[in-house]
Amino acid sequence: MASGPVGESLKLARDRLESAWRVFLTVAAFEALLTLLVTARVPSEGGPSAARLTILLAPAAVCAACTHMAFRRPLTLEQASAAPAALPLAGVVGLAAAGGLFLLRYLEPEKLLPFYERLSPVLCLVLVLSLQSIAFFRWKDHGVHPEAVSSRAAVWRLAAPVAAGLLVLAVFIAWTRIGLTPDTAYWGEPGVPILAWHGVLAVLVGFGALLAGTRNTSRSLHRVTRALIPVAIWAFAFALWMSVPTSVLQNSFYAPITPPDFQPYPYSDAGFYDYLAQSVNIGTAYLGRIPPRPLYVLFLATTHEIAGQDYRAILAMQSALLASLPVALYFLGRMVHSTAAGIAAALLAIFRETVALWVSSTTRVANSKILTTDLPTTLAVVCLTLLVLAWLQRPSRRGALILGGAFGLLLLLRTQAVMILPLLLLVVWLVFMERGRNPWPAIGLVLLAIALTLTPWLVHNYQVAGRLAFDDPAQLAIVYSQYAFTGHLDTSQFDIRSTDFFGRLLGFVVENPIYVANFVAAHFFNTLIGGLLALPLIEEFSGLQAPVNVYWTSWNGSLAWYNVVLLLVYLVLVAIGLGASWKRLRWAGLIPLAVALAYAFSNGVARFSGWRYNLPADWVVYFFAAIGAMEVLAWLMLLFGVEERRLFTPGSPQEPPGDAVSLRSSLLILALFVAAGSTPWVAKGLRSPLYVSDRAAYTDALATQGIDRQEVELFLDQRAATLEVGRLLFPRFLRRDVGLSSTHPWPAYAVREFPRLAFILLNESALQAIFPTRTPTPFPPGAETVLLACKRTDHLDVRLVWFVSTSELHQSGSLTEPCE
Repeated sequence: MASGPVGESLKLARDRLESAWRVFLTVAAFEALLTLLVTARVPSEGGPSAARLTILLAPAAVCAACTHMAFRRPLTLEQASAAPAALPLAGVVGLAAAGGLFLLRYLEPEKLLPFYERLSPVLCLVLVLSLQSIAFFRWKDHGVHPEAVSSRAAVWRLAAPVAAGLLVLAVFIAWTRIGLTPDTAYWGEPGVPILAWHGVLAVLVGFGALLAGTRNTSRSLHRVTRALIPVAIWAFAFALWMSVPTSVLQNSFYAPITPPDFQPYPYSDAGFYDYLAQSVNIGTAYLGRIPPRPLYVLFLATTHEIAGQDYRAILAMQSALLASLPVALYFLGRMVHSTAAGIAAALLAIFRETVALWVSSTTRVANSKILTTDLPTTLAVVCLTLLVLAWLQRPSRRGALILGGAFGLLLLLRTQAVMILPLLLLVVWLVFMERGRNPWPAIGLVLLAIALTLTPWLVHNYQVAGRLAFDDPAQLAIVYSQYAFTGHLDTSQFDIRSTDFFGRLLGFVVENPIYVANFVAAHFFNTLIGGLLALPLIEEFSGLQAPVNVYWTSWNGSLAWYNVVLLLVYLVLVAIGLGASWKRLRWAGLIPLAVALAYAFSNGVARFSGWRYNLPADWVVYFFAAIGAMEVLAWLMLLFGVEERRLFTPGSPQEPPGDAVSLRSSLLILALFVAAGSTPWVAKGLRSPLYVSDRAAYTDALATQGIDRQEVELFLDQRAATLEVGRLLFPRFLRRDVGLSSTHPWPAYAVREFPRLAFILLNESALQAIFPTRTPTPFPPGAETVLLACKRTDHLDVRLVWFVSTSELHQSGSLTEPCE
């Protein structure tokens, strides 16, 4: 037996451990007694029963056992607590208890509420005891190490002033109401948020990833796991999103579903992008205009080449592409902080999109099953951020050229992303200067690659518009109309050939600097506030099977006190996330923030913000919040003796420069990006026009179908009559006094006083067509279609429809009736 100072120390340690066991078991006994009393106070229905006695017996038994062991602890308890499976078992039991509480309360509240009221005290006891056991067992075996937490002091030092600055900014916004008071030009509600239970689940899974990283595994297993995680994230996102049926789009602004074939046809902006895409497929080349978002239009054209008019397949292809967004966030989180942070951020993105799909029928959204560019732009912005960080970790000429080319392609997807470039290059300059390197050659290569990537499209637009133009004139006209006191979104005064776009904007800014600064700041802050509100709030939740509470659509700029406190907690987490990013990557760690702030500023300049307009920027809030949450949990694990190297992404953030790139390789990279930037232009010439309106030929063809030739000729001799041939798109049957609701409804789908089949006929233009009928006769989408119609102010009043491939013919009214 040891004697002297060593023996005294061992005895002291044994006495301290014995005292700790006694305190632990006494506290557990008291908690069990409290649970017994609470359970006994729950009213009984029908008197005592075996189930009720069992429920009461459980905490009573725990109380008795803990009380007994507090004074006579068996040796087996010590052995069991030291077993390798003790901590995982306690964690599983705790998760089971928490899951049981949640499901009993929210799975079927009306049916399971009585069970929840009786079982919740016991399940709470199990959960508390599990958490206490994990903390006690870890302390017992490894002790507490506050000095280990101090290794993250750099995070605290930055997080504290950042949190204070965010708090001051929040007070400023609350006081001035800038960012809360709606702008008179345009103002959107916040975007779809993450539900509370989704947020908790994402954090728990991230915590599980932190715990998994502390276990010893072979190098080969570690490599396999790292390879499988992004695949699993993509598969989970795609499967979860596709599990939501397209029927949820029934009342959506963009894709209402109607008879006769119940396809999720696009509408409004989505329909516009889609028929522009199909104009490429039929050889009418963007209908002779400069298309907005040309890369997205080209993507849709490709999906139509693959899937034809099967929109469910097209939406599945888009969902498969957009399922890469959480994967990109995973890689970004892992690069900036840890695997756990990447997983948590990815899950938050997955769950947010799932909610956006769920609520498609009840509020306006932009989601993976709607043909708009907001989510694709978000994916592109996150991928660009990832690319910048990868390049800054190992700078090379090749990386600079690839970054510039990728940024050029981003501008072909969303023009306003150009506002990202100045702030992005500023951060790049700071990174290079901090490392003692000259940044200008790298910045020059980035700018060169951007310019060369965009040159083909600029040449194309010059040929179409007669002057240099980067975007669709209609997009410029919208921004032009916003720089005024009235008449917003009135684009009639803009003509790209005669209007001085930048001169008008600059003149208005110079004459009204305070007014412009106010609305730019309002939309900038509204975008960032929307990102903060994407995190869960404490709102009414009726159950897992109940409709989602769309509380954000009626938000008036104020919050209950408890949600204000919750948002302050989120701001602290974001500040911690920024501190952790700075500790690891210094200036480079702020690239995601810089990209998001710049895009939010572009919203302010365009005078648009809210819901879908925020998506390419607001992800940064939940991204840094996820990092902050994992950082705090990592502190807890450091406190209990986990090694820091097991928690965070290994490796130095500042790698040596990459190998020099030969001139041939540089030219090849530039050539590839120039070719990619040329694809929207090249696509125009891949197919000759499929439909030519040959009056004589189609009159002869109609005669073979039993339509009197002379009757057709007499009809077409009328000034208001026309023969049109093209591709039939988006056929919808609309009953009397029914139409598609939107701010500016397409004429074909506007409310009218008679039942009809409405559709678009696509040839050299997109013609709005109405075929009066009382029955929802299926019109084959995508079919070559010949119309005899009367030209009205904003649509075609169709008298005869002939589908060439099937020789199917439909007639409404007589051709002898005059058009006027």
